[in-house]
Amino acid sequence: MEARNRTIEEWFGWIADGAVVLPRFQRYEAWGWSQVEGLLESVLRRPSLPVGALLMLEVGDTPPFHARPIVGAPEGGKASYHLLDGQQRMTALWRSLSDDYDDVSYFVSLTAPAAPDVQTVRRYMKGQQRYPVWCDDDDAVAARDLFPVHLLRPGQAGADKAKTWVKATSGGDMDRAMAMNEAITDLRSRVSTYSLPFLSLPTVTNRETALDVFIRMNTQGTALTAFDIVVAQVEADTGTSLHERVERLVSRVATLSRYGEPAEVALAVGAVLSGRAPNRATYLQPRFGQDLVDVWDRVERGLRRAVGFLADEAMVNHMIVPADPLVTLMGAFWADAPEGKDAEGAARRLARRALWRGAFSERYAKTSATRTIQTIGSLSAIATGTTPCRHCLMTRRRRCRRPAPCTRGAGRRRRTDWDGPSSLPPCGRAATTSPTSNASPRQAWRGESTTTFSQRRGWRLKGDLGARYSARSTVPW
Repeated sequence: MEARNRTIEEWFGWIADGAVVLPRFQRYEAWGWSQVEGLLESVLRRPSLPVGALLMLEVGDTPPFHARPIVGAPEGGKASYHLLDGQQRMTALWRSLSDDYDDVSYFVSLTAPAAPDVQTVRRYMKGQQRYPVWCDDDDAVAARDLFPVHLLRPGQAGADKAKTWVKATSGGDMDRAMAMNEAITDLRSRVSTYSLPFLSLPTVTNRETALDVFIRMNTQGTALTAFDIVVAQVEADTGTSLHERVERLVSRVATLSRYGEPAEVALAVGAVLSGRAPNRATYLQPRFGQDLVDVWDRVERGLRRAVGFLADEAMVNHMIVPADPLVTLMGAFWADAPEGKDAEGAARRLARRALWRGAFSERYAKTSATRTIQTIGSLSAIATGTTPCRHCLMTRRRRCRRPAPCTRGAGRRRRTDWDGPSSLPPCGRAATTSPTSNASPRQAWRGESTTTFSQRRGWRLKGDLGARYSARSTVPW
């Protein structure tokens, strides 16, 4: 095996001549637009970042495998190499710099020459027109301080396209044309001279050995987890170690490991406390590492209290907890739940209702991340007393509509699905019965007039949506 080095311009020349092809057993293109965008930014920035080595198999007169060209590359020519590893990177470079994607267009910002920002625009067809229309309008693109990434393709053809584009979009302004031409020329030089190293297996390598190398390289590696990436973000943003924080968390909450991997649980709770859905897309956001550090004390407090609460509810490990999001939900809720005898008791009743209703329903069967962030918003508002009224929450109203102060006692709790602690302030909405009403004393205290059993059953069983569905009911709210 021999290690070599080639620039992107040399690689493109080989691909255009058909010298580099893919063995037929290679999978098809699998990268998404975000991975292509990241690859381009690694190549364009100064200093550039490495993107890994490729693995090639030299081909003699008799190719060992059936082959196909790289997507978008011309067919024909005599193959000299089979690309065993690295086809996603090579395909992304070839197609993006050749403007060969139908569903996306890539642009480079002219505002940061040291670390250019590559922007992706999703494209779609409507009738015979491709949208967004401005992506095909050179003047509209230049007005956004962008230029198409295909102008950076190595070779004379790319250089001619770049000169034509600058001349067409400068509007006769020589200073602007010179600045644009200088920036694009510098970026073109970075692309064409970027080195892509590769390892080459000699022509004497038999089919079985080549296939064995291919399988080993694509199965034995361990991909980075979301936690590994966040660790790097925290180190870069704050200079502290997330590993040490997790170790300290485990030492303080000894039973946390019973409910899952402590690092993953902490990430999920931190995401919810920072107002984001607990999923991989959130963890990979650039600012998530700093935000996690900002809420870490709350994460520790919430998980310490949540683990104790779950143990009190006889949920002593993850095998008993019906849904993993419930651990995240409880951790985020207890991070800010009030402490003290009465307030904490009310918060415990509220948490118990949310826990067991989530356990015996399908609320977290689908879109669990989104529903977790929605639920914690409602629970926190009730627990901290920031919601105006139990009725307003129950009927999903943002503002109380009652003209007179509420006459209901604040010390008694309603039997509804989402009633909060007894310390909630009154809503300011009148709750008296009609003088001619024949309501029972209990109905009078509730502010109800006489209803039929089916009507009462409707709003009681349906909880916060019951009043909406009971159209014939004369309940005041």
